[in-house]
Amino acid sequence: MALNETNITAVIFDMDGLLIDSEPLWDQAMVDIFALVGFDFGEKEFRQVQGMRIDLIVDYWYERSPWTGYSTTELTDLILERVITLIKETAVAKEGAQKTIDFFRQRGIPLGVASSSPCSVIEANIAVIGAEGCFDVICSAEDERYGKPHPAVYMKTADLLNVHRRSCLVFEDSVLGVLSAKAAEMTCICVPDDEVAGDKRLGIADYVLPSLAEFDETLWKTVNSKK
Repeated sequence: MALNETNITAVIFDMDGLLIDSEPLWDQAMVDIFALVGFDFGEKEFRQVQGMRIDLIVDYWYERSPWTGYSTTELTDLILERVITLIKETAVAKEGAQKTIDFFRQRGIPLGVASSSPCSVIEANIAVIGAEGCFDVICSAEDERYGKPHPAVYMKTADLLNVHRRSCLVFEDSVLGVLSAKAAEMTCICVPDDEVAGDKRLGIADYVLPSLAEFDETLWKTVNSKK
């Protein structure tokens, strides 16, 4: 399908937890670093903030359980250093990630990344999954006043891709990410992990898939027919 024959003119991907299996590594990094200040960070705490920008996560927990010894900025930097190390050592691409990227590249659809992670983490992720040069635009919410669920990072990505936001298809995995994409008035396909799949807030996504490997030509045509 040629680019001018489709109603979707660009595709935007979240990164962590969608294209790369890095969410457990973020969890581990926060467990390791929050332990330095005596904060017992676990699975429950991780799910409460999944999809948020890391500096906002640290601020969120500091407001609820203040600590001493490290500033929020210092703790944020330590978490980032730790997660990048873990990504380089153990992260792998999610099932269907490269297949889905290739699907759109073969059709000449411009691609973007809109992530809550800092650019340093995005770059590490892209390198690990071997997707260097696959994306026309890479945006980090670290450059925005507000992170997800605010739509700013998705709106900026659309602007940089030079497309209308309503003509963008977004792939997301988190509740906050889906809220962000829909607030930007974009079509959204959610690919949640098992822990998030039952969250009723995902009902605002246009489609929910168990895996990126499930995305195919049939769904692509369906997405466009509803525009």
